[in-house]
Amino acid sequence: MPTWLLKDLSNVIVPIINSSFTQGTFLDAHKSAIVHPLLKKPKPSLDTADLISYWPICNRSFVSKILERIIDSRFTEHADLQRLLLAYRKHYSTEMALVKVHNDLISAVDEGSVVCI
Repeated sequence: MPTWLLKDLSNVIVPIINSSFTQGTFLDAHKSAIVHPLLKKPKPSLDTADLISYWPICNRSFVSKILERIIDSRFTEHADLQRLLLAYRKHYSTEMALVKVHNDLISAVDEGSVVCI
């Protein structure tokens, strides 16, 4: 969607998104998606008759996509400020998460605490 159109429709979109947050609900019209199957990799070894050979590609409404991005950014910011997540953080790899868990375990053992994972 072009930015100018999104700005023009903001007086319609913003109340929908705000009501979703205040009421904890989302309009049923924006909960549906059109799903298209996409062949994973066009190889001769893939059986095109088998559903496992396809990725489900979902086309959702732009309002649901915008709401998803807003929720994601708000949750990520909250989780970062509160240090709620160890993994799945921006600029943090799985290796860094494992190193932190390992360090926390070693520190707890060194302090004489009982450790369980």
